[in-house]
Amino acid sequence: MRNLKNKVAVVTGGSSGIGKAIAVELADNGCKLAVIGTSQSRIDATLAMMPAAQECRGYVCDVSDRAAVASVADAVEQDFGDINIIVNNAGITTSAPFAEFDMGLFDRIIHVNFFGVVNCCHAFLPKLQAHGKGHIVNMSSMLGFIGVPNQSAYVATKFAIRGFTESLWAELYNTDIAVTGIYPGTIQSEILQRASFSDDREKEAMMKMMDRFGIPASDVAKKTVEAIKRRRREVIIGKDAKALVEFKRLFPEACHRLTASGAQKAKEKIYAGKWW
Repeated sequence: MRNLKNKVAVVTGGSSGIGKAIAVELADNGCKLAVIGTSQSRIDATLAMMPAAQECRGYVCDVSDRAAVASVADAVEQDFGDINIIVNNAGITTSAPFAEFDMGLFDRIIHVNFFGVVNCCHAFLPKLQAHGKGHIVNMSSMLGFIGVPNQSAYVATKFAIRGFTESLWAELYNTDIAVTGIYPGTIQSEILQRASFSDDREKEAMMKMMDRFGIPASDVAKKTVEAIKRRRREVIIGKDAKALVEFKRLFPEACHRLTASGAQKAKEKIYAGKWW
């Protein structure tokens, strides 16, 4: 899909962070936009960033609600006609040891992050198949390749998205519907701002780390749009993500041990007030 002009793109989680950046990048490439989010005010703020002549609409929807997603998919089709691109980006996170995890929140992360992708694919894929072409993009993470402490729910969803995406890609192989998995590393995004943590010091340290070492969300957006144009199966974004994936491939046991011990040392520094 080299030419995106006047293509209809749907972006979930499109009212903040990476999703907002992807929505803006798609609009800059000539797409008509359907921005899905949970906050009308944040959706409106995203729409205000779009080119004035571009047709863009917002839809409030909780992607974990299968019936609501199906209704929104019908509404988008009614408003725009044929749908060409689906970017499943909506996600939330938290941080807590699994033994202390609020299981209601655990379930919520699973339903938003993973079943949100499943629900959107199930609702929109038949609409792509009806006109025989399109592109599905599922946002995972470098944590779809390795587990880290205190992120059991988030990591589980990112592994699940990776497996689901690879299976969907295989099902649609040799069709005109492409499927891409995106695996960013540390990104300057807003995902932690509304996240709950078992320890505020850890949240503050992680936010500082993202600001200091993360790449801009706009970089992820550009690489995502490039992947759509080139029908890429998988895109790993960021030096940290690429290094982690390669290190795990070559030295899996050492990679897991260093990840676990490094996280523990970082936590000790946070609690001692020596992180920076």
